[in-house]
Amino acid sequence: MPEKMIDIEIFRYNPSKDNSPYYKLYKVPLTVATKATVQNLLLYIYENIDSTLSFRNYKCNQGVCTSCLVKLNGQSVRSCCTFINVNEKVRIEPLNDLKVIKDLVTSF
Repeated sequence: MPEKMIDIEIFRYNPSKDNSPYYKLYKVPLTVATKATVQNLLLYIYENIDSTLSFRNYKCNQGVCTSCLVKLNGQSVRSCCTFINVNEKVRIEPLNDLKVIKDLVTSF
């Protein structure tokens, strides 16, 4: 029986080569996403699906430093300590008010 997958939509944009931002759809095993933080999910995608995905991978894992802030389904969250709800649509984007360097990496 095939493993159940969930859809993860991630903002992608490289200003040096893309004309405009776009969203890329990734399929992730439900077993991976069920107990994953946003940060764990991004790392899984980077290591197993798409090594071109850019995001801030350094983190305190305590939600203190805020270097990992992204938007999850339109809400600002600390990706190192926010868990994915597999029963909702999952869309990950950079914060609105920051300049995008590449994908989810923004200037502070």
